[in-house]
Amino acid sequence: MEIREQQDKLQREKLQRELDNDFQQLAPPSPKPPEPETVGPCFDIISITFQGLQDLPDDLINEIELKARPFLDQCLALAQLSDLIEQLNRLFLERGLVTTRAFLPEQSLNGGELKIRIVVGEV
Repeated sequence: MEIREQQDKLQREKLQRELDNDFQQLAPPSPKPPEPETVGPCFDIISITFQGLQDLPDDLINEIELKARPFLDQCLALAQLSDLIEQLNRLFLERGLVTTRAFLPEQSLNGGELKIRIVVGEV
């Protein structure tokens, strides 16, 4: 009886693998996140400086720095800079800081330093 159970189990596993393969072939490929447009000039960013972090908790500062890290040592166009700002503002909303915003102050990026200003809002 035990051999029969093992054979049945192997048969079920084989059938499940075949069904999984069939499903994967029928399923449309997962959409890839859109790449930000790189139209226009890009700027080599070697450092990111945040202004206005002093009023934020340390764990949030760490999250901000983690969000910014993938943008370091990249040649960023305006679309990628906007994407970073959107990610930071989304983070503030998720944390309940609905009046806190990140934005890019007027600056020259020729030296490779990106400055991001954080304004902590008050109600």
